[in-house]
Order: sequence, then structure tokens, then C-alpha cells
Amino acid sequence: MALPLLVLGGFEIYFEVREEVRRIEEMALGLAKINAAHAERLVTDAEWLLSGLSERRLLGAREGGQCDPLFTSFRLIHQQFSNLVLFDAAGRLACAAIGMPPGMREVPKATQRVVRQAAAERKLIVGPPHQSAVSGEWVVLMAYPSSEPGTVIGVSLDLLNLHPLAGSASVASEESDYYAILDRDGTVIARSRDSEKTVGRNFRHIPSVAEMLAKRQGVIRASDKDGSERIMGFVPIAGTDWLAVAGLPAERMVAGVLQVTVEHAAPFFLMLMILSLFAWRMSRGITLPAERIAAAAKAIEEGSIGTRLPTAGPAEIAEVAKQLNRTLDSLAEREEQLRLLSSTLEQRVAERTADLERANAEQESFSYTVSHDLRAPLRALNGFASILTAEERDNLTPNGRTLLDRIAHNAVRMGELIDDLLQFSRLGREQLRREDVDLAEVARVVTKELKEEYPATRVRLGPLPVVSGDAAMLRQVFANLIGNAFKFSAKRDDAEVEVGVEERDGERVVFVRDNGAGFDMRYAAKLFGVFQRMHRESEFPGTGVGLAIVKRVVERHGGRVWAESAPEAGATFFITLP
Repeated sequence: MALPLLVLGGFEIYFEVREEVRRIEEMALGLAKINAAHAERLVTDAEWLLSGLSERRLLGAREGGQCDPLFTSFRLIHQQFSNLVLFDAAGRLACAAIGMPPGMREVPKATQRVVRQAAAERKLIVGPPHQSAVSGEWVVLMAYPSSEPGTVIGVSLDLLNLHPLAGSASVASEESDYYAILDRDGTVIARSRDSEKTVGRNFRHIPSVAEMLAKRQGVIRASDKDGSERIMGFVPIAGTDWLAVAGLPAERMVAGVLQVTVEHAAPFFLMLMILSLFAWRMSRGITLPAERIAAAAKAIEEGSIGTRLPTAGPAEIAEVAKQLNRTLDSLAEREEQLRLLSSTLEQRVAERTADLERANAEQESFSYTVSHDLRAPLRALNGFASILTAEERDNLTPNGRTLLDRIAHNAVRMGELIDDLLQFSRLGREQLRREDVDLAEVARVVTKELKEEYPATRVRLGPLPVVSGDAAMLRQVFANLIGNAFKFSAKRDDAEVEVGVEERDGERVVFVRDNGAGFDMRYAAKLFGVFQRMHRESEFPGTGVGLAIVKRVVERHGGRVWAESAPEAGATFFITLP
């Protein structure tokens, strides 16, 4: 009887061990895919950003050698990139977000090749890793052709900041795991461990690296540079010639195999022991009923309600045991009812969690669809409209030219709507990077930029507090609120905007006030909804997403936002930040 049981157990352990090995290999490949998705998002973000900036007028150097103000504020808004640069038609550096040392207008030949390729192919080009002449850090240049003939705009990505699983907090990672990104020549672009020693170095001479570069996707077992054996998963990164790699220590597979072996061998050995014990028990005589009842009563006293008193033995003792057992059955039934209620609650929590995860996945899918499936035809529409305007405008009737202008205008507006919608969607997923933020300085910088567009508007800036929050997000809040104040008061001869702080019910409240068009408070409930507008676009242009972004950012900081206004009497927006 024991031999068939051992054979059956051996087969089950063999199949479970094989399944455990496959699970570890799939885990390595899955982590590599997550690594690749993170890098793909950075490249996609760079393409979105550069595509939008390339259409901006006066992007290059202005009169007197002054660059567009966006270069000054770029690193505050887009912190994932280390620099924004503009190259002129001769391939020289014209503008940069960070200061350029003297003699920096001439760039290295490798950078010139990337710039010329982007200008010639009219698409995003990801350059090779190189050391920045400004910061000395390893960077990658992503170049994109500008609308101005011959000019190219680009962003630099600091490779030491390219942690392969940044923004993927839901992925569990142990210290022994590591993640890396290689280019097509085997040079390390990013690595989660020893990045200072490995980024920029070429490891093509290592057989495992050469094998991964040749296969491009799969799982291998190989020795790391420190001699430890690892399970290596690797996949290509779309939009680049890079390779995403995830390495898990082989000890994890060994530990998993041992655990599976122990878990599946234990029941069979336990069954053998039970059979042996049963034979031993059958060989023993019947013990005294009183001792059994005493032992069971002690177990019940210690909290084991499932224990039942033995009913064997003299009739008097058996009757007492039966009565106590009925009492214990009643208690066990009540305990089971409580357990069912608890399990039902756990099931509801699990269902709600699953619904939330499904909603997040759907939102991620929606953002991907908007960013990829809508942008391509929109860019084509805008491009063909521009070509038609340039080549056939004189051959069109006045009505045709008007319709063509409307097409171009609405294509640009659709792009702005998509940008605002994606920004609104990302705000719900981005992690808050809390730090001390001086709101007075934020308001000063924002108003200074807006005064260039609205020089006649009078601005009053009161003292503002220093708060704990995400600097980039809070700057977006002030840019939207103060920008609205300037826009809606611009038609008045005495246009005025005020930013300050006041106490309300013991709470510190920051306000932005203007004396512009205002709105009817009957519609205040719709004010912070997406695409909700209080005025016609012909009167005041905009996408209707700005205040929705304000509300989401303030609420993510644990605050509140509301407004008070009347038609033609201006508006005041209030926010609280804990």
C-alpha cells in the first residue's frame, strides 16, 4: 500500500517542480516587460512633448538672442527630463533649458549625426548614450524636427535617473533582483544596481549579453558579472533599439523548488505516519473513558470549541458527554455563522479591489488609445491642411479658404484637448513628490510670464505661505487659476488680478481674485467638471479642462477648492492646502 503512494507522490512532486521552474522564468520575463513598458512610456512622453513644442511659433532665438520663455520653465514642468535644447539649421546649439558654458554652440559629432537624422527623416530619433558636456552625466538625446526649416528640438534624459521600475510601485522587487537597459551594441544605458560603475560601459564581450542581443527576447540562465547565477528575462523596447533585462537570482528558483518539494512530500509522509499510527492504535487496548473526557474538556476550556467529548464507556458518563456535545454543537453553529459573515465581508472587499484595479486598467488603456490612435490622424490632418494652405490657398475661393482655416484651427484645438485630457488622466496616477513649496515664489513666476501676454493688467501679490506638496503640480494649479484671472479680465480697461491669503473659520485659505466677466453661481456645480465652460469659446478661448485639473491636484493634496462670483463682477477662487 505504501509503494503506490510513494510513486504517486513522486510524480506529483516532479510536475510541481517543473511548474515552479516555469513560473520563475515567466516572472523574469514579466519583470523585463514591465521594465520595457517604463522605458517605452519615457520615449512616448518625449515624442508627445517634442511633437507639441515643434509646432510652437517663435520657438527659436528671439531678437537680441533671447530664447523662448518655455526653456526657463521647462525643468519645473517636465522633471523627468534633464534638459530641453534647440539646434539651428547649421546643427549648432541655439537654446537650452540649462545654462550653456562659453563655446558650447558647437556640439559633438555624435550629437550632430542625431540632429541631422531627425531633420532628414522628420521623426523622433533616439541617440546613443554619451556624457553631457554641461553636467558630465551620462544622457541620451531624443531629437525631433521643428516646424522651422532645418531646426531640431530635443530633450536629454539623464541615464542615472532612468531607474527601470520607476513609477511601478505595485511591482515587488527584492534587493537581489536587478533591472537593466542595453543598447544594440551591448552598452548599459540604465541599471538598478551599481549604475555609477556600469552605465556607459559595453558588456558585449560577456557571452550571456551577446546571446541576449542575438535573440532579442526570451529567458536564459547565465552568470552575472559578480559570478552569481541568474535567471535573465529580456525583451526589446518599442520605438528604440534598446533591450530591457530583468535578472532574478537562481537561488530563488532553488528555494521555490525546495519549498514545492517539501509542501507536496509532507502530505504523503504524513499519510504514511497516520497509517502507522492507526495500526499502532488498533493494537492498543481501550483506555479509560474518564481520561478521554478529561482531556477533551481541557481542550474545550482552552478554546477549541470543535472538540467533542467521547461518548464511549459507562451509560452515565456517555449521557453527560452527549449533553455537553449538544451544547458545543450549538456554540459551533454560532461560530460558523460569524465565520460566514466574515468571509462574505472579505469577498466584498476583494470584489471592490478587483473593480478598482479593472477601472485603473481601463483608464490606462484609454490613455494609451487617446495618445496613440488619435494623435496620428490628427497630426496627418493638420499636416495636410498646412500643405494645402501653402500650395493651393490662392486657388481656393474665399469660402474655401475660410473652411481650410477652420480645419487647421480645429485640428490644433483637438490636439490641445487631447493634451489637457491626458494631463488630467495622468494626475490621478502620478505619485506625489512632497517637498516645501514657496507659493509666493510660484505666484511671482507665473504672473511674470502672464504679464508678457497681458501687460495692461494690474497685479497685486500678497504674502503667501510655504506648504508641503508637489512643486510641479502646485505650479500647474497657480498657472491655471491666475491664467484664467488674466484671461477673463483682459477686456476691461482697469483689469486687475489679486493673489493672497486669508483666514476663514480658523483655516488658512489662498485666493485668486479678478474683476473680469464672472459667472452665474447657479452653474457653480458644473464649474470644475471636465469640458465644462461658463462662456462661449469665441469670447474666451480654452479647453474646459483647466479647473478640473485644479480640483484633482488640490484634492490629492488633501485640500478643497471652490469659487464665488457674479456676472460682470469678477470671480474669486479659493483653495486650502493642509
